[in-house]
Amino acid sequence: MRTTLLLICFVFGFARTSIAQDALNTAPRADSTVVVSDSSGTNSPTKSLVIKDINHSPKKAGMLSAILPGLGQMYNHKYWKAPIVWGALGGVGYLAYLNTAYYSFFHGALIIANYPYHTSADLFNYAEKRPYKSIATNLSSNDISKMSESTFQIQNDYYQRNRDLSYFFVGILYLCNILDATVDGHLYNYNIDDDLSFHIQPSILSAGMSSSSAMGMSFRLTF
Repeated sequence: MRTTLLLICFVFGFARTSIAQDALNTAPRADSTVVVSDSSGTNSPTKSLVIKDINHSPKKAGMLSAILPGLGQMYNHKYWKAPIVWGALGGVGYLAYLNTAYYSFFHGALIIANYPYHTSADLFNYAEKRPYKSIATNLSSNDISKMSESTFQIQNDYYQRNRDLSYFFVGILYLCNILDATVDGHLYNYNIDDDLSFHIQPSILSAGMSSSSAMGMSFRLTF
């Protein structure tokens, strides 16, 4: 327990120092404005692109999320995503823990049931010593002692499959957390210009080489 607390303190300390150092290094250059000239060459107003942090690192965001899920999202200033990451991983992780406990109980009972000379007393004593009430609350130790080997086999296989699936989804969510932080890191300075617009208006369409025309709709995207 002490080792776990020290490890957590070290991770938080490392992340805090890393983010603080990054902020100090980029503070004078943050919120820079880059002027982009109009490509048409006319005297139309120029467009400006605001860069939040030119030293923001997508790689660092991914690494922080790999060290501690949700930390990369906080580095990207997407603070609202961190509780979602923690909730998803916590929920699936808890299911993995429960399925592991269920599997452990029924696997142990199956080993006893497979023993050629076992008795119902052996299963009874096993159930009394194991915290089975959190697994099969409707069954007493006496009920468990009367269960057949095939029943233990079915329960063993069922919870083994659920355990494996739970850990699989924990891994998938962990990787998605890293991917999300990395993608957000790449899009951190992505700017949607204020001049971006989409227009739909009626238009007269020419029918090829002929002089005939027809009414239609035109779509214009300005950026």
